[in-house]
Amino acid sequence: MTRILLDNELYELNAEVLHLGSLVDDALAQALEALKTEDQEQAEKAVIADQDIDELHVSIERQTFDLLVTQQPLGGRDLRSLTSLPPIAVDLERIGDEATDIAQMVLRIAPLLPVPPTAGSSNGNGGSTLESTRIHELLDLGLQARSMLQRTMQAFADRDAEAAKNIWLENAATHTRCYAARCDISADLELSHAVPALLRDPHALQHIMCLLAIVHCLERVGDHCTNVCERIVYMVLNETEIQPVMQEV
Repeated sequence: MTRILLDNELYELNAEVLHLGSLVDDALAQALEALKTEDQEQAEKAVIADQDIDELHVSIERQTFDLLVTQQPLGGRDLRSLTSLPPIAVDLERIGDEATDIAQMVLRIAPLLPVPPTAGSSNGNGGSTLESTRIHELLDLGLQARSMLQRTMQAFADRDAEAAKNIWLENAATHTRCYAARCDISADLELSHAVPALLRDPHALQHIMCLLAIVHCLERVGDHCTNVCERIVYMVLNETEIQPVMQEV
């Protein structure tokens, strides 16, 4: 009877972690959609969604600790799973925080956007095209971040250690892309570009700082996904480190 009870409790906890991942993915999707459409109402929804994420995270931690006390699994995969669920929930909750921060950046950006030129007029500086390029770059990063999150949650659901290792290794490329995005965004206010940019838009500096903050948030999403992947590998294989695969020459 005790074994059946433990299995049922573990099943419910796993389902709650998967639900938490779904809520986080929805919040990130809302924040990115708000960035794409400059929709402040959509951004506010992403901010509000963080409350449900926080509450479920706390509930998972509480239930896990209760189960550890009442069932006292002696070791093996059950114990590794139970001790891994709280940190996994923490990383998912923090991805939710990153989604909230992106949404808040969208709310800050909206009043800073330059007034678009009237029909038939042209400012001759390509400002709107430049803005569109930067946002498109951030949205591409956002799609990659969501893909990492979704595949991480699938690896968790399947207890797929190999998939988790591959996602972990992928994060290096994410850091490279984020570095390139920072360089592209910062270039708008470097050297000879600075004065024309500020003349065109006096809020350009604040705007660029918000865009850089969004890049940082998306980079952190990848980092939190790799933390979850490390826990998956530990749960399944009892390994605490992920070593890059060395390819033969």
